[in-house]
Amino acid sequence: MEEPLHPSEGSKRLVVAIDDDPIILRAVEHTLEADGFICRTARDGTNGLQLIRDLRPDLVLLDVVLVGEDGFGICSEIRKTWSKEDLPVVMLTSMEDLASIQRAYQVGASDFLTKPLHWKHLPYRLRHVLRANEAFAALQERTRTLNSLFAAHPDPIFTLTAKGVVTLVHSGIQGESNTSRPPLGQIDELLPDHLAVLAMQHCQEALANPAEMRCLEFADPFQEEPRFWEGRFIACAEDKVLVMLRDITERKVFEQRIRHMAYHDALTGLWNRYALSSTLERLFIDLARSETSPYPKAAALLYLDLDNFKRINDTLGHALGDDLLKEVAARISGVLRPSDLLARADNSDGESVARIGGDEFCLILSQITTPTDAARVATRILDVLRQPISLEGHQLVVTPSIGIALMPQDGRDADTVLKNADRAMYAAKEAGRNRFQFFDPSMSSRLQERFRLEEGMRHGLAHGAFHVHFQPQIDARSGEILGMEALLRWDDPEMGSIAPAKFIPVAEETGLIVELGEYVFREALRFTRSLQEEGLPPIRVAVNLSSVQMLDPQLMERLELCIAFSGADPRCLEVEVTESVLLESSDRAIATLQRMKELGITLALDDFGTGYSSLSYLHQYPFDILKIDQSFVQSLTNASQSRSLATAIIAMGQSLGMELIAEGVEHADQAKFLLDRGCHRAQGFLYGHPMSPGDFRTFYWNRMGKRDPEQE
Repeated sequence: MEEPLHPSEGSKRLVVAIDDDPIILRAVEHTLEADGFICRTARDGTNGLQLIRDLRPDLVLLDVVLVGEDGFGICSEIRKTWSKEDLPVVMLTSMEDLASIQRAYQVGASDFLTKPLHWKHLPYRLRHVLRANEAFAALQERTRTLNSLFAAHPDPIFTLTAKGVVTLVHSGIQGESNTSRPPLGQIDELLPDHLAVLAMQHCQEALANPAEMRCLEFADPFQEEPRFWEGRFIACAEDKVLVMLRDITERKVFEQRIRHMAYHDALTGLWNRYALSSTLERLFIDLARSETSPYPKAAALLYLDLDNFKRINDTLGHALGDDLLKEVAARISGVLRPSDLLARADNSDGESVARIGGDEFCLILSQITTPTDAARVATRILDVLRQPISLEGHQLVVTPSIGIALMPQDGRDADTVLKNADRAMYAAKEAGRNRFQFFDPSMSSRLQERFRLEEGMRHGLAHGAFHVHFQPQIDARSGEILGMEALLRWDDPEMGSIAPAKFIPVAEETGLIVELGEYVFREALRFTRSLQEEGLPPIRVAVNLSSVQMLDPQLMERLELCIAFSGADPRCLEVEVTESVLLESSDRAIATLQRMKELGITLALDDFGTGYSSLSYLHQYPFDILKIDQSFVQSLTNASQSRSLATAIIAMGQSLGMELIAEGVEHADQAKFLLDRGCHRAQGFLYGHPMSPGDFRTFYWNRMGKRDPEQE
C-alpha cells in the first residue's frame, strides 16, 4: 500500500479520480500531472473509497454514472467521513438536467463538470475549487472563533448606524444563538437624552476615524442599585459602528475603594493628611480670588490634640485606644453644623474633619465672619468631649488642646497654616490644656525654644550635661540628717543652667523623662551607696516618679537594674509620687507600688494638700510617708486657714501611722509651727539648699562632727 501523501509535501495537490472509463482516467491523470498535480485513479467506488482512506487526497473527481454503481451514493458515503471543508468532491456528469445537478449538491458535491471535458480547462477548474474550499474553510474557522468569542463574552454587543438605528448582535447571555435580529429602535428612544447625544457623538467620531476606538463610561439609568458601563465604539462599515458594552461596576467600586483609601484614614473614616492638604490648597485659591471683591472670604483651621492620650493607650491597650479615637472622631464630626460652611475634599464626601496623626485631628471652617465663629466651634468640641466615654467598663474622659489659625492672615499655603495651628495647639497645652488658643506670631519663638530644649536634652543625655543634686531632709529637733531628695539639674553649654520647671514638662511630653528618670535613679542609688562605703550612716534617698514613668511597662525592670548596678540596699530608696499620677493610672499604680514595697522601697505621697487630697489614696495605696507641699507650708505664716489644714493633715498622717515630711521650710516660725504639731521631719532652704554630690558629702560629714576624708 502506498504511503499517504499530504498536501504539505511541496506544492503539488493530490487528486483521486473515480471513473469506470479507463480512457477518461488516463486522460485525467495525464492532464493533471502535466499541470503539477498528483493523480491516483480507481475504476469503481469500492477501490476509490479505499484510495481516499489511504491517501487522504486534496480533492476527489467522481463520475456520476459507474457500472453497477451510483456516483451519488459514493459521494454520500464520502460525506459520512469527510465534510466539504475537509475534502471537496467534483462530480462528472453527462446529464445536463437540473435535477441531476441539484442532487449532486444535495449529496455533498462541491462542484460539477459536464462531459465531454475540456482538458485544458480542467486543472484551472480544480484549482478554483480548491481555493474556494480553502477560503470557505478559513471563513468557517473565523466564524467559529467569532461565535466562540461571542458565546464567552459576558456583555451585550450592538451595531449603531449613523442615523441612530440600534441592533442587538449579541445579548451577553451564554449559549444564546447569534442569529440575525431586527433593529431594536432609535438610540434616542432607547436612552435618556444626554446619553443618546453622547453615544451619537462617539459614533460619528468612530466613523470619522475607522482605525481608532472610542470609549464612553456611564451609569446605568435604569437600575435601582448603581451600575456602571463602558461602551467601546469602532467602525465596522461605512455608516455603522460596533458597540461593545462591558459592565464595569466591579472596577468602579474598586476604584472608589482605592480613592477612599487614598483620601481617608483607615481607622476613623475621616480625611487623612493628604486630603486635608489638597482641600486647603483649593481653599486658598478661592480665598485669593475673593480678596479683590467687596466681601473677601475668611476661613479657619482648628488643630486638635488629645491631652494625655498616650497614657490611656499604654494603660488600657491599643485596641481600646482605637475605639476611643473612633468615638472622639464621631463626636467631633457631630458637633459641626451646616451653618459652619465646611470645606469638603470633593463633592461626594461629607466629612469635614481629618485625622492627621495618632491623636491629632483638624477641622476646616471654609467661611467664617469673625474669629468668634471659630471659637464657637472650638467651644462646642470642648463641651462634647468633656462628657465621659464608656468603653469596656471604663468611664474615660479625654480633653483636647485646640489651636486655631485664621486664613489667610495666618498662612497662605497648607504647610504654613498647619504649622501655625500646631503652634497654637502647643500654646494651649502650655496654658493648662483642655482649652483653645488662637495663633499669635510670638508663638513661633516660644515653639522654637521648646524644640531647642528638646534637642538640647537629647544632646545633653548623650554628652553628660545632666547631673543630680541632693537636698537634705533634717530632723528639726536635733538637726540630724535623716535623708536626702535627688533633684535633676541641667547645665547646657549654650543655654546655661536651665530650671527643672522649664525642661521637666517638655521631657514628660516627649517621653524623655523615662530616660532622665532612670539616670536619676541610677545616680541617686550610686551616691547613697558611696556615702555608706565612706563610713557615713545609711540614709534614704528620695526620687520623684512622674506619671509618664509610672505608665512605662519596663519601670520595675529599670528600677531593679539600677539597684543591681549600684549595689545599694533597696531600703535606702524612697520613691515619691503625686496624686495626679495615681488619678491617671490607678489600677497599674497599685500593682507597681506593691511590687516596690515587696523590694523594700519606701513610698511617699508627694505634694499632699495641693490636689484632690483624697483620703482614699492613703487607705488604698501602701504609702509610708506623707509629704506636705511647699506652697502649702509657705503660707503658714499669715493664713489661719492654712494653719488649720496643716494641723489636720499632720493629725491624719499620725493617726494612720505615717511618717510626715514638710517641704519648702524656709523660716524658723514655719519650723516651730510644724514641730509644735508633731511634724519634725523637714526639708527646705532653712536647713540646706540642693547641693552637688561633693558639697552634700562635706555637709553630711560636718553634721556628723567630722571632716570629709576627701578634703584631708
